[in-house]
Amino acid sequence: MKKFLTVLLCVNAFICLGFATNSRIQSLNIDSWMIEKDDTFIWVNPARIVDYKRSFICELGEVESVAAQPVLNKNLSISDSWGGLVYPLDLISKNSVLGVFIGRPQFSFISQIGGVIGDVHFPSDLGRTSIDVTATGTVSVGVLEPQKKFDLIYHMPAVTLWFNYANNIEERIHKYEGQATSGTVKTTRASVEFNIYAGKVFENVGPFSEIDASVGVGFPYVGNSIIEEVETISPTIENEEHSLKTNTGFNLDMNLRGIYKVSGSSKMLLFLTYYLSSLPNSFVSKVDSNRNGTYDLAETLKQERDEKYSNILFTAALNTDLNQKTKMILALSVFNINTYAKASQFSANRKEEEYEVSRQFIYIPVNVAFESNFLKVLTGRLGVRYNIISIDSYEIKDPDDFTAGNPARETKSNVTVSSAEDVVDVSLGLGLNITNSLSLDAFVRQEVLFTGTYLISGVPETLNSSLSLVYRF
Repeated sequence: MKKFLTVLLCVNAFICLGFATNSRIQSLNIDSWMIEKDDTFIWVNPARIVDYKRSFICELGEVESVAAQPVLNKNLSISDSWGGLVYPLDLISKNSVLGVFIGRPQFSFISQIGGVIGDVHFPSDLGRTSIDVTATGTVSVGVLEPQKKFDLIYHMPAVTLWFNYANNIEERIHKYEGQATSGTVKTTRASVEFNIYAGKVFENVGPFSEIDASVGVGFPYVGNSIIEEVETISPTIENEEHSLKTNTGFNLDMNLRGIYKVSGSSKMLLFLTYYLSSLPNSFVSKVDSNRNGTYDLAETLKQERDEKYSNILFTAALNTDLNQKTKMILALSVFNINTYAKASQFSANRKEEEYEVSRQFIYIPVNVAFESNFLKVLTGRLGVRYNIISIDSYEIKDPDDFTAGNPARETKSNVTVSSAEDVVDVSLGLGLNITNSLSLDAFVRQEVLFTGTYLISGVPETLNSSLSLVYRF
């Protein structure tokens, strides 16, 4: 699909992002389910929020690249700042806990709707993200990434419910008044996503001391349109309508984690997850060139797509306390990412193109991480991640030329199996216990380790790329 390699990375990001104490997890270079206790795991199983009641969690943000010469408060681009409050209260149910979070970043596949679907040998471009309209020029009908994110988690002894909502709505009106051009062009773009989860922690089930279980369903929606009513010298009058909309899309997310006690100092964590985002959508373009109330048949275009993105992940992680101050984490994961799309194009009430494209991406990363409280107020973290192997399988069935009356389907496939690139991803971080109630986690930027004397005088790369603050009261 559009920018497919980026999508693959985003799939992994979708699984790995959405942290509470983002800096700690980034420093260890692991995913939240690989460590037994961390508040980032509430975004996998919301029932874990009961472990962090009476907490204020604040992500101070992440620093983007800065200029070569440091200028204080002038060249630091800070993004993804968010936070929330967790508080116990007897609301509806006794011993309940309420968590409210605003602005938490999360990944959504909504942004992939309507784009050009990728292929092996560029056989077709069935996609539309912009329209050329009279006088206005190119107007975007591309999908907006949902913003204005809001999370509400309500824990009860029986079950925990998590409501997630995000939207991004934009409306623009271009008006023209003059001898050469008069009229309006109205562009509306709306992206909305609502998800609801249920989570539970089960104790002493078979060989597992604890089992985390959660399931979620989501309802993504896109409604974009361009309506043009413009009169110009040539052509004299023209009406146009263009729309890009979803057709009953949904998300499905299921997670299961078991904690097994291997010995007095070691625990084995087994995690299995499945995610599916189904986003059927259609693009319709209509033109009334002489404004007689009838759309020109030759100018009518309809594109229909059935788009699906899915991921299956299995992880085994060993958490071992080497001593009272140091923890080690070993993890091995198997990712299976799949994308699929079937696209059809209709013009003049006739199907003229159709094709299917599917891609499977399998990769196996291994993680090693250490966390040590080497001073009473200071905790050091080190993480190493390496991808052992990757398999990239790609198949496309070329468009059929229905207009010729003799459709000839052609199938192309490409499979790549390779060992991982010889690149080891190393991370470093620090945790500062300011008081017994207030802690600050920092993800150290690697570039700072190579700039020596600038560390005190003002390093262009800045010391940290991510900061997280937690206050427990």
